[in-house]
Amino acid sequence: MNPIQTVIDLQDVDGRIRELEREAKDLPRRKAQESARLMGVNASLDVAKNQLAVVQQRVKDFEAEAASAKERIRDLKIQQSSAASNKEYQQIAMAIEGLEHEADEAEARAYAMMDEYPRLERAVKEAED
Repeated sequence: MNPIQTVIDLQDVDGRIRELEREAKDLPRRKAQESARLMGVNASLDVAKNQLAVVQQRVKDFEAEAASAKERIRDLKIQQSSAASNKEYQQIAMAIEGLEHEADEAEARAYAMMDEYPRLERAVKEAED
């Protein structure tokens, strides 16, 4: 091997060593950046999961509200069948009508909240990815 080629090879190796040293010095900074990015992504994931959980709980609450109103309607219908007077019968009928409206509204709110599921599930999936 000629001495010039040896010097050129040595310079190439020396250049690669300097490159590796720069990369090694840069590793803590890059690690900190990636750690910060990961923390942000984890925070986004937590927010998305919490939002989904809140919506799911609200749907359950609205469904429970509707079920409670329907149970009261059943009780009132039983009470209505043994009403002593027409006036009492009409009062119970009005109460039943109000509860039916309340149950319908609670179900409508539950369905409206369910419409949020796909968007929130996508947000969770994106944050997980």
